[in-house]
Amino acid sequence: MVFFGYNAAGPLTPALSFGSVNASGVVTRFDRFEAPYASMVHDFIVTENHLLFPILPITGSMERAMRGKPPYAWEPEKGAYVGVMKRNGSAKDIVWFRAESCYVFHVMNAWEEGDRIIADVMQFEEAPLFTHPDGSPTDPKKSRARLLPLDLRPRRQYRPLHADLSRRSDRRIPAHRRSPRGTCHQPRLVRLRQP
Repeated sequence: MVFFGYNAAGPLTPALSFGSVNASGVVTRFDRFEAPYASMVHDFIVTENHLLFPILPITGSMERAMRGKPPYAWEPEKGAYVGVMKRNGSAKDIVWFRAESCYVFHVMNAWEEGDRIIADVMQFEEAPLFTHPDGSPTDPKKSRARLLPLDLRPRRQYRPLHADLSRRSDRRIPAHRRSPRGTCHQPRLVRLRQP
């Protein structure tokens, strides 16, 4: 079993942890790393050879919470990030990519096809159920989910890594399940640093 946790260094901190447990219940791996900012990391992505950690802008702030404001709030100006790590790698091997702001609560499936990593996700232009840092509501029209594949394309055996997010055709989604497109429908990921 592979697992992860956020707020790994205490409440509303940017530290994440990940690890694995074998069939006997023994922890065989455990590590921590710093994300670009404190975020509510609702899910992560596991494929045969990779772990992906989405850091999306439902941000956590102890300072904000201490002032009586929402501890978690929608801050799209922080941007969105995806950390990619080989499953047999370590936290120091994570490569970060930046994308346009959006939110994904759950990953439905993830797999690899040749040099591509694909994950089916339900993406929101703005996260529902959360407010802005000042307590004002987000736009309900932008809080409708739509099915999109996260499509990462490693080249030359993972270094350098280029990635993009491409929208799956709405023709594959029944008309009654489609949502209107928003600004987040074809974000480009940008590599932030070399591993």
